[in-house]
Amino acid sequence: MSNGCKYGGHRFLQGATRIGIVRTSPTRRTLGRRRIVSRRRDSWLVAITQGSDEEIQPLMINDDGDHYMEYKHYHSALKPVIMRGVAMHLAEWQAHLFSIFMRVCIVSAVFIALTFVTIILFAGDRNPRCRISRNVGIEEYPNVYCIKHASHAWTQDELCAIESSARQFPDLNVYMVNLQRRTSQTPNPSVNTSLMPNFSAIEDAVSALTERYANIRNIDIVASTLFKKSILGKVYEKFDERLLEIAVKSQLLWNYAGIALNPLQVNRIKYLKDYLCKSNELCKPLKSAAISSDGSLQVSPVPCHAFFEAIIKKLADGSHDERKIVDESYKTFCAEPEKCITVEILSNLSRNISHRFTCPVIFPADVHRSKMNVTTTSR
Repeated sequence: MSNGCKYGGHRFLQGATRIGIVRTSPTRRTLGRRRIVSRRRDSWLVAITQGSDEEIQPLMINDDGDHYMEYKHYHSALKPVIMRGVAMHLAEWQAHLFSIFMRVCIVSAVFIALTFVTIILFAGDRNPRCRISRNVGIEEYPNVYCIKHASHAWTQDELCAIESSARQFPDLNVYMVNLQRRTSQTPNPSVNTSLMPNFSAIEDAVSALTERYANIRNIDIVASTLFKKSILGKVYEKFDERLLEIAVKSQLLWNYAGIALNPLQVNRIKYLKDYLCKSNELCKPLKSAAISSDGSLQVSPVPCHAFFEAIIKKLADGSHDERKIVDESYKTFCAEPEKCITVEILSNLSRNISHRFTCPVIFPADVHRSKMNVTTTSR
């Protein structure tokens, strides 16, 4: 055979081998397949190392089918790859489990917080809030509060006692309080002014007092407004006039310091004035509160005194006995009543006495002044 045929036949055999016409030996075919598998395995390893998306593909090889026949010789070589994939999935499982746990904790915490907020907002607050209210026209304290119901009219004796106290204690503000249950209440009724010369109505007498004395102030207090943010706001409607008056006095002294009393009790101010000493004065104020046994006279040296908190709570419980309210509040506030020095109980003594009150506005010099039925309070 010539050299040309030899070389031509050799090239034909090489081409036939490439295109699969001529079968090669098993050894060479196996080596070719090994190269293909090796290249695929290397590509998987590179993908896993570089963190590509191929790592999320299944790494376990099915024992059935052509895949197993193709990779059976290299199953041991894939074990590290499989173990690494399993480890990565286990790590992700822990992260997912922790994420779910944190979400459950956050949702539970939010639910518990909303529950507590709902309870706080809708449950009744059983403790009076210590605040200085500005909704009743009182700007400073301590003061003297003479309280009467708007359905009643001031009498001569009451106005004379108020005028005399304002003259005797010019450093104290005396508030003439007209108490109303609600804003829709009718104004004060007209009264018989036949015993009050030169006045056509009781309002004229009150106006004359406020014009003559700078420390006398006439204000209207509506119970619904005063108790708007108080624990008494839902129970005061059940009070009669006397109990409502006691509740208003306690609430006023809780918001402001001073002396709350009936107009004919103002003659006792000179004995109770020490409770109202201000810090910039030479006198030392008493730190104890005082109250009459029936609650008609109440004294507080400072706002938000704890004893009046006890009174307000007892009133909110629904008790309607004035003396029982005072007695139980005193026992609640004082662990040992016989040694309690922060609250003083005053006894009431009522008798007809004649006071030489000077009332130039209510009783001019040429008008006869009769005796007054004054309630005195002994200490």
